[in-house]
Amino acid sequence: MESKEESGIEQQHMRLSVDEIIEKYVGGFGGAQLFQVLVVSLGWGFDAQNTFLPIFTDAQPSWRCSTSPHFLEMTAQTQTCTPQSSLCDMDPHLWEWNAPKNASIISEWDLLCANSFKAGIPQFFFFTGALLGCIMLGPLADSSIGRKRMLFLSSLILSVTGFLTALSPNIWIYSLLRAFCGFGRAPVSTCCLVLSTEIVGRKWRGLIGFLGFFACTLGFLSLPTLAYLTRLHFSWRSTYIYLSIPPLAYSLFLLPFVWESPRWLLLRRGNSNEALQ
Repeated sequence: MESKEESGIEQQHMRLSVDEIIEKYVGGFGGAQLFQVLVVSLGWGFDAQNTFLPIFTDAQPSWRCSTSPHFLEMTAQTQTCTPQSSLCDMDPHLWEWNAPKNASIISEWDLLCANSFKAGIPQFFFFTGALLGCIMLGPLADSSIGRKRMLFLSSLILSVTGFLTALSPNIWIYSLLRAFCGFGRAPVSTCCLVLSTEIVGRKWRGLIGFLGFFACTLGFLSLPTLAYLTRLHFSWRSTYIYLSIPPLAYSLFLLPFVWESPRWLLLRRGNSNEALQ
């Protein structure tokens, strides 16, 4: 008798759509769904941080005329320094950075004047990597890996590349690691959107979708404070190290506490029981 009842319930489940099952047996929006939405939305914040971080780490610091009497005496006969002077036209001893030399990749690696074109290479590599990531990782999230494990993998890549970027010895290694970072972050927003909206009722999806944009904004707004505390008082390398820690903790938290997409379980793996659970 019990087996017939269970069989009847399963047949009823199979006749219902995923949306109808969620709304009938889970509810449109409850505590467990709110927990998943909040956890998953953090991924948007980490994505925003890694995307906009070069605004601070790759920026040219402000400078001032040197106050060293020794150098001023050496160059006073030939050159003078004023706030309107061009750095490329002055003797390097006539001016100095207002921040520590390692506050930015521009000041640390002297990406000025003839080398100024190199300052834009890391961002070019980053978005090239993001393009390749969309092409290669996007389909994997829909097929063999799934959205949850892809988000785990992307978060892990953000963490590892962030830490390795802090160890970069030159602009070329730095640019290459930024490309890997862009490659890894490519599927984050799509996976976060799917995992946060699929498990809520249909009438809640529009509102839940907006939460991701708030998380992205919060991630960006956190950068100025973090950059001020680390880049100016320590170095740009410290900023990357500190930003690599949260994605690592986040990736380890995802696997046991976040549900996989029920549609992916049902359509790609054919696992109706796991999808129903």
